[in-house]
Amino acid sequence: MPKPIIIYALGEGWGHLNRAIALGRVAARQYPVIILTNSPYAGAIAVTLASSPSPFSLELRQLPQTSLQARQYWIQQQCQQPAIGLIVDTFPRGLTGELTTILPRLSIPKILVHRDLNPHYIKVKQADIWAAQYDPILIPGEGNDLPFACFPQTIHTPPWLVRNCQELLPIHLASSRLKVTRTSPLAIVCATGKTSEQAFFGRITKHLAASLPPYQVRCLASNCPPECPPSLWFSHYPALDYLQLASAVISGGGYNIVHECRLLGVPLLAFPFERSYDRQALRIQKFAHHLKTESEAVTRVQRRVTYPFSPDTPPEYINGVDQAWESIKRSFNP
Repeated sequence: MPKPIIIYALGEGWGHLNRAIALGRVAARQYPVIILTNSPYAGAIAVTLASSPSPFSLELRQLPQTSLQARQYWIQQQCQQPAIGLIVDTFPRGLTGELTTILPRLSIPKILVHRDLNPHYIKVKQADIWAAQYDPILIPGEGNDLPFACFPQTIHTPPWLVRNCQELLPIHLASSRLKVTRTSPLAIVCATGKTSEQAFFGRITKHLAASLPPYQVRCLASNCPPECPPSLWFSHYPALDYLQLASAVISGGGYNIVHECRLLGVPLLAFPFERSYDRQALRIQKFAHHLKTESEAVTRVQRRVTYPFSPDTPPEYINGVDQAWESIKRSFNP
């Protein structure tokens, strides 16, 4: 059995874990892949991954719920085990700085996945100094105005999605499972982000359903959000299978949902949630439509969802993970 690839994907919500899985599925064709995560959604996703055959394993390892010092030690031990390479998502020094003591000593290739980062964080933590230790730095579809985009080892790719377009559910099967028809517009509320934000999306779903008949409204979430009518809630991974049916999507401004809708060609109406490191408002400004209030969501959907979105086949798009993997392999075998 060859040495594994270690992917550091710590961070709340879906973004870090989903990018790691998107890349890990491709890498696992050639190497075992271990993903380090603290996402609250990891358990449910692990079940889905277990049902997907692969010549090598794609393993999720959950950060233990112990003291900060113990968690940092666990991460350091995981990242220093014999491996072919270390891929770090977003935080070049680690989420709590735990990588700073081991990066200079690692002789294996180190690859940074560079999603947008708040410049204040970079300045305070001197993250640019640590980013310089990675080669290459991969930017998955976020643009040229990111903090590390000027680094000479930076490589741009299209956004990374967890499935290629050929892998999406057939339209008729996705419609049947979501219990929607293709003759009426469909608005999907995608409850991504932190678990503390789920009640907000539940209220949005309830409000839209009451205000937009005969529009079809569905909520996609790992668990049924508070205040969401249970009959409108569906749990499915990956959400791409159902998002392809939507006339409009209402969600936050996180990496996954923004770029999934962007590549699917589905209008995204997004609320910019506050994050310590991510700038959702900037991403929405570039790639989606900005929402401020719940009531505005109803009026904006009414304005945009004026026809059913009824494709006969899944949309075509280019998934950046294949290009990213080719670049990563070159760093393994210069």
